[in-house]
Amino acid sequence: MNRLISVLAIYALLFSLPQHISANGFSPVRLLLHEADRPDTVTIDSARYVRQDGILKLVGNNWTPIDNRTTFRDTIFYNPLFLPVVFDGQILPSDLNFLSPAKGKSLLLGADFHLIPPGATLLPSIRQDNWVQSVRRNYFISNPAFVRYSAFSFNGTGFIDNQTMLSPREFKDKISGKRSDLNTKIALEKYVPRRIYWMKSGEHSLQINQNQYSDNWYAGGNNNYSVINYHKILLNYKKDKVSWNNTIEWKLNFQKTPADTLHNLSISEDYLRAYSVVGLSLNSKWSYTLTNEIKTPLFRSYKINSSNPKSALFSPLVVNTGIGMTYSLSRNSKVDKYRKLALSFDLSPLSINYTFVGDDAVDETNFGVTKGKKAKLDIGSTYNANLTYNYNRNATLSSRLKYFTSYSKVIVESENKFNFAFTRLLSSTIYLYLRYDDGVASSKRDASLGYFQYNELIGFGLNYNW
Repeated sequence: MNRLISVLAIYALLFSLPQHISANGFSPVRLLLHEADRPDTVTIDSARYVRQDGILKLVGNNWTPIDNRTTFRDTIFYNPLFLPVVFDGQILPSDLNFLSPAKGKSLLLGADFHLIPPGATLLPSIRQDNWVQSVRRNYFISNPAFVRYSAFSFNGTGFIDNQTMLSPREFKDKISGKRSDLNTKIALEKYVPRRIYWMKSGEHSLQINQNQYSDNWYAGGNNNYSVINYHKILLNYKKDKVSWNNTIEWKLNFQKTPADTLHNLSISEDYLRAYSVVGLSLNSKWSYTLTNEIKTPLFRSYKINSSNPKSALFSPLVVNTGIGMTYSLSRNSKVDKYRKLALSFDLSPLSINYTFVGDDAVDETNFGVTKGKKAKLDIGSTYNANLTYNYNRNATLSSRLKYFTSYSKVIVESENKFNFAFTRLLSSTIYLYLRYDDGVASSKRDASLGYFQYNELIGFGLNYNW
């Protein structure tokens, strides 16, 4: 059938159309050449065409069926005017109207007013299509003897009858999305989203800093300019009433101090910390928890111009485990979606604090271990507080407080960091680390600060969050 239609198209193109342009001067018929031409400006002049072997030929090369800018090698472009003339029974025009056109203009806007310019709609294409149909209709009305094909003689060609056509109401319902038959049931496939129990996030930074330490800083250090490398990963699990929150931190601070003649490069701060909380929810804010914290340095650090290490791997190794309850609070601002507050308190009335010094070259008395021993075990209470406040998408304040007491001595750590992100990768950080430990030997007590220690830095560098 497709081959038959192709053959018919070729024959009709060669023999049908030339018949209606006679040598006697058939009334001029408008020809749509391409999209840029207007139907009211292009006409067929029989003097410009000659008949050669039944083929309509254009005198001169002044007609381009396809725009020169169009390069479709595998696509056949055709003009509807040049299709075979087939009688389809549509003699009367579709817009036939026996009433006289309305006269006058609108009282408000006028008859020529258009909210949308006609050129920006389908109106030009509709007008061109109607014009092509009128040309073909006039042809088989004026030259019925030359029409060789009829749509009713094609075998296998389907026709749309009144029974298969959509009613205006059904057509309107399909366009609007409304269903005309409300009793029909449609089985929709149920989609069950996959639950995510693990939430992961991280923070990584590399910054240039200015550091200032107290003389009795427990891990050693000197005033300097340094490069600090910091990584933090959060792995949190939540399912029903069970939760498991994990925090892994690694901080390494390299420095080069001109006053140190023994070491070209020294480490002023180094620790690997893992903090884990396993909880069973009591309500939306309170839960029973088991907390565990492990903290140790990874590399040796020295005081300035000293060959004795102040800290090393597993020297010290501090393990704190406690059981108690946790209070959690989370708030989101209604004004700024980036403004958030997250606060948690871990209260462990019963806890143990184990300190181990494995390197013989490290002075164990710096960490409260009795001279000549490797470890100590304290039983008491531990309280942890964690605060994260995002003022906006660029400014973030994070704070951590740890308080442990064996009821005879106290260890307090307060780590505070304010980070301001200029871009996604560039940020500035203000860092303040406060520590109090009265369990060390009295000889380690500073004359002016006592058992109080601090570490402060201001840095600028790269920062990446995910």
